Amino acid sequence: MKLTNNTSIFLMSLLMVGCGGGSDDSSTPDPVVVAVEEPVGAVAEPPVVSTIVEPDPNATYDSTAELIVSRKFLLKPEYALAVS
Repeated sequence: MKLTNNTSIFLMSLLMVGCGGGSDDSSTPDPVVVAVEEPVGAVAEPPVVSTIVEPDPNATYDSTAELIVSRKFLLKPEYALAVS
C-alpha cells in the first residue's frame, strides 16, 4: 500500500513538471517601464496623548480591538502551573 502511494505521488509530480510552461516565441521586445517619482509631502505627526486612561477590570468588550492594557501589566505568570 505504501509503495503504491509513493509511486503514484512520484508519477503525478513527474507529470506536473513535464507539463510546465512553454517557450514564448514573440519577436516584439518587452516595453520599457519608466518610474516617475512623486514628491513626498510633509508627514503629519500624530497628536501626543498626555492623559493615561486606566482600564476598567470588570468591563465587557465586543472585540479584542477594544481591549486596553494597563501599564502595570507584565507578561509574567502569576503562579506555576503543573501539567501531568
